[in-house]
Amino acid sequence: MVTPTTTFYDPAHWVIDGFNITDIEQDGGPREQSIATILSLSLNTGATWMLMQMGGGQIDNKAVGIWHNYMVDKYRLGQPTGIEQGYEAAGYVRQQT
Repeated sequence: MVTPTTTFYDPAHWVIDGFNITDIEQDGGPREQSIATILSLSLNTGATWMLMQMGGGQIDNKAVGIWHNYMVDKYRLGQPTGIEQGYEAAGYVRQQT
């Protein structure tokens, strides 16, 4: 379970399915990080770690499904905002398979 006080060891680099995941800016390299740091520095490696936690330690269909549903249901990605602005479009979020 991830809570606001959770910390984790950030290796500063992940390789997932042959793709390198790093952060845009140097953040001090491998070290202990917190959830607050993931959010404040927008750490790609931290977001990857959180996704792994949703899948029980790995990125699998369960983790991807949880993340997809959260983004669609909570953040309403793919849906119009309801703000009356001209030319607003809902966007497209692929259905989870």
